[in-house]
Amino acid sequence: MNPGMFAVWGWCSAHLTIMGWIHYRSVRMMPMRLVDLPSGQSAVVVEVHAKDALRTRLVEFGIRPGVVVMSRQRCSGGGRMVQVGNARLALDRAALTMIDVEVHQVAAGRGVAL
Repeated sequence: MNPGMFAVWGWCSAHLTIMGWIHYRSVRMMPMRLVDLPSGQSAVVVEVHAKDALRTRLVEFGIRPGVVVMSRQRCSGGGRMVQVGNARLALDRAALTMIDVEVHQVAAGRGVAL
């Protein structure tokens, strides 16, 4: 393989920096419920299992598949503060258990094809 070339598979992407090519690979993890996401961690919404009225309300709040959400502080009764874009929402435990999210971890390496 030519040293100037690199292969990209799956969720890989590359960025040019002053030091040279740095390769980033996003490792997909199994979906988990939003209620189980640790505070301060962000994830992508995969699916919302709520019924019609709650699903409509969550979409109005901006919680829909493909959107990045961040789990903030825990609230009383098992709820959480969730950040969607610039908005912060307080959701109860029942709503949080109906939202599947997927965490993407980034692994970086230099000079090797991933």
